[in-house]
Amino acid sequence: MTLSLGFSPCPNDTFVFDAMVNGKINTHGISFKILMEDIETLNQYAMRAELDVTKLSLRPVTNLERVGMTAAQWRKQNPKADGNIRDAANAAQLVCLSNLENFNALWIAEGIA
Repeated sequence: MTLSLGFSPCPNDTFVFDAMVNGKINTHGISFKILMEDIETLNQYAMRAELDVTKLSLRPVTNLERVGMTAAQWRKQNPKADGNIRDAANAAQLVCLSNLENFNALWIAEGIA
């Protein structure tokens, strides 16, 4: 089985995926078709479910969940809007985002993320 795998060429991403894509661990017969792109392009692919596996940052995931688009997509659709995607969010969306960011901070502090 071959899966498409997208990640950026930044050192953190290449380090994370090195063992998988270079045969350093047993992937149990799974091979990967690698696609290295900038993070915004990967976000676009994720929105369209074009890759089997992709790396996403927390911020785009929360924007996708809250409003169904990334910040760049929102800006493109709202070029004359003052502020940013958060400024257009309702109270419930902001509470959700705040909670996710708090969890992320805790996970970082505990060495989980």
